Amino acid sequence: MGNEGLVIRETTASDLPEIESLLLDAYVQYAQVLPEEVWLGYREDILQNARNNEAWHKLLAVYENKVVGSVFLFGPSLTESDIVKRRAGAPFVRLLAVHPSARGKGVATALIQHCARIAADHGKDFLYLNTSDMMSDAVRLYENLGFERIPEHERNNSGIWIKSYKLNLQTTGLLHA
Repeated sequence: MGNEGLVIRETTASDLPEIESLLLDAYVQYAQVLPEEVWLGYREDILQNARNNEAWHKLLAVYENKVVGSVFLFGPSLTESDIVKRRAGAPFVRLLAVHPSARGKGVATALIQHCARIAADHGKDFLYLNTSDMMSDAVRLYENLGFERIPEHERNNSGIWIKSYKLNLQTTGLLHA
């Protein structure tokens, strides 16, 4: 799959079954490494995020009329947590998912690039996300794309160290690719 035929678009209400299926296909591998109770809570959180309308943008990657990826871009918020972590007003990427059959083909990069463009078009300086070491391919991707760790924002969640990253939209090459 080349990126030539890859289309990134906003989701519609009719996409929900495909989004849920994609998310579960993409994240089920973590059921093997997480304690069952933690996995079931994570799975429910994933599905709740798919169903609610809190994301600023919900994006799909479609190739040959098949959904191969998705990402949720949460908008600039002013929550107390964001203010304390000095990321108030900055967009936040969540639940980047690529179907296992489409991995390694540029789908995740295209979705992150689209998120970066949306944020930059709205005058934002940074794009944030969280991940963990169990998602080693994602960590490698984010670091290769220029995301930098923010150790002071990191935390333990149910025994899993959650890493925080930010991408400087003023200096990233993603916006010029």
